[in-house]
Amino acid sequence: MNKITIITNCYFIHFILNNNKLIILTQNITMEFNLLLIINMI
Repeated sequence: MNKITIITNCYFIHFILNNNKLIILTQNITMEFNLLLIINMI
C-alpha cells in the first residue's frame, strides 16, 4: 500500500507541474483513489 501511495503522490506532483489548471480535479481523483485503497485494505 505504501509503495502504491508513493507512486500516486509522485504522479500527482508531476500532474500538477504540467497541468496547473487541473489541480482541483487531480486532488479529487487522488483522494478517491486513496479511499479505494483504504477500502480494499479493510
